[in-house]
Amino acid sequence: MVETDPRTWCALALGRLDFDAAVASGAVTASGHRAGQVAAWLPLVEV
Repeated sequence: MVETDPRTWCALALGRLDFDAAVASGAVTASGHRAGQVAAWLPLVEV
């Protein structure tokens, strides 16, 4: 399970925030053995 707020999700999707950094800062909560796989799909677009 991966949870975050809309602003953080937008930053992740646009490549302005690294997934691991977001998890480390507490902006993203990731739990479960497959949660980290989300990072492989980010960013969705690069700005």
